[in-house]
Amino acid sequence: MRYSLTLFFFLFFMFSHSQEYTKSFSVELDSIDNILASLPPCKDTTIIESAIHRCDELDSLNLSPDDEYTVLQKKSQLLAMLGKYVEGFLTQEKGILRLDTTDIRYLEYFAVKNKYLGNKKLSDSYYDKAIDMCGKMTGKKYKLKKVECLVGKRDLTEAKNTLRRLIKIYNDSDYKMLLKEFDSILEQAIPIDSFMENEFKKYFHMKLGE
Repeated sequence: MRYSLTLFFFLFFMFSHSQEYTKSFSVELDSIDNILASLPPCKDTTIIESAIHRCDELDSLNLSPDDEYTVLQKKSQLLAMLGKYVEGFLTQEKGILRLDTTDIRYLEYFAVKNKYLGNKKLSDSYYDKAIDMCGKMTGKKYKLKKVECLVGKRDLTEAKNTLRRLIKIYNDSDYKMLLKEFDSILEQAIPIDSFMENEFKKYFHMKLGE
Protein backbone atom coordinates (compact mmCIF):
# COMPACT_ATOMS: atom_id res chain seq x y z
CA MET A 1 0.00 0.00 0.00
CA ARG A 2 2.79 2.44 0.86
CA TYR A 3 4.46 1.96 -2.52
CA SER A 4 1.12 2.44 -4.30
CA LEU A 5 0.41 5.63 -2.37
CA THR A 6 3.84 7.07 -3.09
CA LEU A 7 3.39 6.25 -6.76
CA PHE A 8 -0.02 7.93 -6.64
CA PHE A 9 1.57 11.12 -5.35
CA PHE A 10 4.23 10.98 -8.05
CA LEU A 11 1.70 10.53 -10.85
CA PHE A 12 -0.96 12.87 -9.48
CA PHE A 13 1.41 15.82 -9.19
CA MET A 14 3.32 15.05 -12.37
CA PHE A 15 0.89 17.17 -14.42
CA SER A 16 2.44 20.61 -14.82
CA HIS A 17 2.90 23.32 -17.41
CA SER A 18 6.02 23.22 -19.56
CA GLN A 19 8.34 26.03 -18.59
CA GLU A 20 11.91 27.20 -18.85
CA TYR A 21 14.09 27.38 -15.72
CA THR A 22 17.36 29.12 -15.03
CA LYS A 23 20.34 26.77 -15.11
CA SER A 24 20.91 26.88 -11.33
CA PHE A 25 17.22 26.31 -10.59
CA SER A 26 17.15 23.38 -13.04
CA VAL A 27 20.16 21.81 -11.32
CA GLU A 28 18.40 22.03 -7.95
CA LEU A 29 15.23 20.48 -9.36
CA ASP A 30 17.20 17.71 -11.07
CA SER A 31 18.91 16.76 -7.81
CA ILE A 32 15.51 16.47 -6.10
CA ASP A 33 14.09 14.53 -9.05
CA ASN A 34 16.89 11.99 -8.71
CA ILE A 35 15.62 11.18 -5.20
CA LEU A 36 12.00 11.08 -6.34
CA ALA A 37 12.98 8.66 -9.11
CA SER A 38 14.03 6.07 -6.52
CA LEU A 39 10.83 4.03 -6.59
CA PRO A 40 10.36 1.93 -4.50
CA PRO A 41 11.02 4.85 -2.15
CA CYS A 42 14.53 5.59 -0.93
CA LYS A 43 14.92 4.15 2.59
CA ASP A 44 17.53 6.70 3.68
CA THR A 45 15.32 9.26 5.42
CA THR A 46 18.21 11.68 5.92
CA ILE A 47 18.52 12.06 2.14
CA ILE A 48 14.78 12.69 1.82
CA GLU A 49 14.75 15.15 4.73
CA SER A 50 17.71 17.00 3.21
CA ALA A 51 15.82 17.30 -0.08
CA ILE A 52 12.75 18.62 1.78
CA HIS A 53 14.97 21.24 3.45
CA ARG A 54 16.27 22.24 0.02
CA CYS A 55 12.69 22.62 -1.21
CA ASP A 56 12.04 24.95 1.73
CA GLU A 57 15.11 27.00 0.82
CA LEU A 58 13.97 27.29 -2.79
CA ASP A 59 10.45 28.17 -1.68
CA SER A 60 11.85 31.07 0.39
CA LEU A 61 13.07 32.71 -2.83
CA ASN A 62 10.97 35.14 -4.85
CA LEU A 63 9.56 32.50 -7.20
CA SER A 64 6.95 32.82 -9.91
CA PRO A 65 3.63 31.03 -9.25
CA ASP A 66 4.59 28.17 -11.58
CA ASP A 67 8.05 27.78 -10.03
CA GLU A 68 6.65 27.79 -6.48
CA TYR A 69 4.05 25.22 -7.51
CA THR A 70 6.80 23.01 -8.95
CA VAL A 71 8.93 23.22 -5.78
CA LEU A 72 5.99 22.44 -3.49
CA GLN A 73 4.92 19.65 -5.82
CA LYS A 74 8.27 17.99 -5.27
CA LYS A 75 8.17 18.59 -1.52
CA SER A 76 4.76 16.94 -1.46
CA GLN A 77 6.15 13.84 -3.15
CA LEU A 78 9.11 13.74 -0.75
CA LEU A 79 6.81 13.89 2.27
CA ALA A 80 4.81 11.02 0.80
CA MET A 81 8.04 9.00 0.63
CA LEU A 82 8.22 9.45 4.42
CA GLY A 83 4.65 8.24 4.80
CA LYS A 84 3.32 11.74 5.52
CA TYR A 85 0.55 11.54 2.95
CA VAL A 86 -1.91 14.15 4.26
CA GLU A 87 0.81 16.64 5.13
CA GLY A 88 2.31 16.03 1.71
CA PHE A 89 -0.98 16.59 -0.06
CA LEU A 90 -1.75 19.80 1.85
CA THR A 91 1.76 21.13 1.24
CA GLN A 92 0.63 21.79 -2.33
CA GLU A 93 -1.99 24.31 -1.28
CA LYS A 94 0.34 27.30 -0.80
CA GLY A 95 1.49 26.95 -4.40
CA ILE A 96 -1.96 26.04 -5.71
CA LEU A 97 -3.46 29.24 -4.32
CA ARG A 98 -1.05 31.31 -6.41
CA LEU A 99 -2.39 29.76 -9.62
CA ASP A 100 -5.33 31.12 -11.55
CA THR A 101 -8.63 29.72 -10.27
CA THR A 102 -9.37 28.36 -13.76
CA ASP A 103 -6.05 26.47 -13.88
CA ILE A 104 -6.68 22.73 -14.17
CA ARG A 105 -4.12 22.06 -11.43
CA TYR A 106 -6.06 24.37 -9.08
CA LEU A 107 -9.41 22.79 -9.94
CA GLU A 108 -8.21 19.20 -9.62
CA TYR A 109 -6.44 19.86 -6.33
CA PHE A 110 -9.61 21.17 -4.68
CA ALA A 111 -11.69 18.42 -6.29
CA VAL A 112 -9.48 15.78 -4.68
CA LYS A 113 -9.14 17.65 -1.38
CA ASN A 114 -12.90 17.98 -0.98
CA LYS A 115 -13.37 14.34 -1.93
CA TYR A 116 -11.03 13.33 0.89
CA LEU A 117 -12.86 15.68 3.25
CA GLY A 118 -16.15 13.96 2.38
CA ASN A 119 -17.67 16.94 0.55
CA LYS A 120 -18.74 15.14 -2.62
CA LYS A 121 -20.96 17.93 -3.96
CA LEU A 122 -18.16 20.50 -3.86
CA SER A 123 -15.66 17.93 -5.13
CA ASP A 124 -17.86 17.11 -8.13
CA SER A 125 -18.24 20.83 -8.85
CA TYR A 126 -14.46 21.27 -9.06
CA TYR A 127 -14.11 18.09 -11.13
CA ASP A 128 -16.77 19.35 -13.57
CA LYS A 129 -14.89 22.64 -14.01
CA ALA A 130 -11.59 20.80 -14.53
CA ILE A 131 -13.19 18.46 -17.07
CA ASP A 132 -14.69 21.44 -18.90
CA MET A 133 -11.30 23.22 -18.98
CA CYS A 134 -9.60 20.07 -20.30
CA GLY A 135 -12.13 20.00 -23.13
CA LYS A 136 -11.14 23.52 -24.13
CA MET A 137 -7.42 22.74 -24.28
CA THR A 138 -5.43 21.04 -27.02
CA GLY A 139 -2.79 18.40 -26.45
CA LYS A 140 -2.71 14.79 -25.34
CA LYS A 141 -1.98 15.54 -21.68
CA TYR A 142 -5.28 17.43 -21.36
CA LYS A 143 -7.21 14.55 -22.93
CA LEU A 144 -5.59 12.17 -20.44
CA LYS A 145 -6.27 14.58 -17.59
CA LYS A 146 -9.93 14.71 -18.57
CA VAL A 147 -10.14 10.92 -18.29
CA GLU A 148 -8.32 11.06 -14.95
CA CYS A 149 -10.79 13.65 -13.62
CA LEU A 150 -13.74 11.58 -14.79
CA VAL A 151 -12.33 8.59 -12.92
CA GLY A 152 -11.68 10.78 -9.86
CA LYS A 153 -15.31 11.88 -9.97
CA ARG A 154 -16.27 8.20 -10.43
CA ASP A 155 -18.05 8.96 -13.72
CA LEU A 156 -16.67 5.68 -14.99
CA THR A 157 -19.01 5.17 -17.94
CA GLU A 158 -18.11 8.56 -19.39
CA ALA A 159 -14.41 7.94 -18.71
CA LYS A 160 -14.52 4.72 -20.74
CA ASN A 161 -16.61 6.31 -23.49
CA THR A 162 -14.13 9.19 -23.68
CA LEU A 163 -11.27 6.73 -24.15
CA ARG A 164 -13.22 4.89 -26.85
CA ARG A 165 -13.83 8.16 -28.70
CA LEU A 166 -10.14 9.08 -28.42
CA ILE A 167 -9.10 5.66 -29.75
CA LYS A 168 -11.48 6.03 -32.68
CA ILE A 169 -10.05 9.46 -33.55
CA TYR A 170 -6.34 8.98 -32.82
CA ASN A 171 -5.77 5.19 -32.69
CA ASP A 172 -3.24 5.93 -29.92
CA SER A 173 -1.56 3.10 -27.97
CA ASP A 174 -1.69 5.00 -24.66
CA TYR A 175 -5.46 5.40 -24.88
CA LYS A 176 -5.80 1.71 -25.83
CA MET A 177 -3.66 0.67 -22.87
CA LEU A 178 -5.71 2.77 -20.43
CA LEU A 179 -8.96 1.29 -21.67
CA LYS A 180 -7.55 -2.23 -21.51
CA GLU A 181 -6.21 -1.71 -17.96
CA PHE A 182 -9.13 0.47 -16.82
CA ASP A 183 -10.63 -1.96 -14.32
CA SER A 184 -7.22 -2.88 -12.91
CA ILE A 185 -6.32 0.80 -12.43
CA LEU A 186 -9.65 1.42 -10.73
CA GLU A 187 -9.06 -1.49 -8.35
CA GLN A 188 -5.93 0.28 -7.14
CA ALA A 189 -7.50 3.76 -7.03
CA ILE A 190 -10.47 2.87 -4.82
CA PRO A 191 -8.43 1.57 -1.83
CA ILE A 192 -6.11 4.60 -2.09
CA ASP A 193 -9.11 6.94 -1.96
CA SER A 194 -10.50 5.10 1.07
CA PHE A 195 -7.12 5.19 2.80
CA MET A 196 -6.66 8.92 2.16
CA GLU A 197 -10.18 9.72 3.33
CA ASN A 198 -9.46 7.94 6.63
CA GLU A 199 -6.08 9.65 6.93
CA PHE A 200 -7.71 13.05 6.40
CA LYS A 201 -10.25 12.30 9.14
CA LYS A 202 -7.50 11.30 11.58
CA TYR A 203 -5.32 14.28 10.64
CA PHE A 204 -8.01 16.91 11.11
CA HIS A 205 -9.34 15.19 14.24
CA MET A 206 -5.87 15.51 15.76
CA LYS A 207 -5.68 19.14 14.62
CA LEU A 208 -8.98 19.91 16.32
CA GLY A 209 -7.71 18.25 19.48
CA GLU A 210 -4.56 20.36 19.68
